[in-house]
Amino acid sequence: MFRALSNNFHQWRAYRSSVNKLSRLSMRELDDVGFSQANTGSIGRAYFG
Repeated sequence: MFRALSNNFHQWRAYRSSVNKLSRLSMRELDDVGFSQANTGSIGRAYFG
């Protein structure tokens, strides 16, 4: 049980880190890689789970 909780916590932290990094990019930078500000959360969820 502790291992599952620990894994979930680490996944959540990695997700939050990714979303935070994406949210710091400008609209131009996001557009350059094919993303928009509206879908940064869904990108993180798609990658992490």
